[in-house]
Amino acid sequence: MNQRIPYPDLDDLTDEQRKVSDEIAAGPRGQIRGPMLLWLHSPELASRGQRVGEFLRWGTTFDARLSELAILVTARFCDCHYVWFNHVGLARESGLSEDVIEAIKFRRAPEFERDDEQIVYDFSSQLLASRNVTDETVAAARALFDDRGVVELTAIVGYYQMGMYMLATARVPLIDGSWTCLPDC
Repeated sequence: MNQRIPYPDLDDLTDEQRKVSDEIAAGPRGQIRGPMLLWLHSPELASRGQRVGEFLRWGTTFDARLSELAILVTARFCDCHYVWFNHVGLARESGLSEDVIEAIKFRRAPEFERDDEQIVYDFSSQLLASRNVTDETVAAARALFDDRGVVELTAIVGYYQMGMYMLATARVPLIDGSWTCLPDC
């Protein structure tokens, strides 16, 4: 398998690309890779996209455990090995249980000990599977996270899905050079 859209050569960036690349690397990510590196082909997209991503990753009302849960659900739904590979360790570090991670990995419904995780899972899963969420799930999410949380959760799922489409279009290998880390289920 080959990558279909190459990353820009970081030693040969335009001034506009260099400015955005430096902006991304100076932020909490500390580096530029994955979808953002591909987005450098469109510097304005990279600039705006990275700011949205930075907010959705580190600025929402959700703690890392819930954000990473939504990201893993989205990665598994889209069979995005790249995002799963990059976020499964972060999910563990954030306190998401190994049982929950393994259930998602093997496309089984997890058994949650925490109501907030169940709601994030249900909301994300429904949104991805049907491009909609039931009234009951929205009401439960609103009761726990309020309207702001529902808007931010929807944005997390949508943003990561957008990045996954970019990775799939470009056919990007994992950081370790391999291509897969998720089982066929």
